[in-house]
Amino acid sequence: MTAKLAGKFRVYDNQVFPSKKQLVEGARRAFVGDPSRDKNREGGDEERYEQIGRLEIEVGWLAGYFRSYRQLLIREALCYRTPVKADFD
Repeated sequence: MTAKLAGKFRVYDNQVFPSKKQLVEGARRAFVGDPSRDKNREGGDEERYEQIGRLEIEVGWLAGYFRSYRQLLIREALCYRTPVKADFD
């Protein structure tokens, strides 16, 4: 096989063999999996879940802030009988 590739691309057999070996090893890892790579992926998931939790808390806080701000605007409008200028719906 390496002789055919070497002839087709006009290179020496010893130039094709390392590339072929690297390809075969890489294909094996693609189908079998690399345990060290899986460990890194699991650690990243934990960080992502932590970040999602922080962002959910922040969104909840902002929603509460705008809800209370809207209520304040409505109260002011009712007290002073002025039209409400901000619309958050």
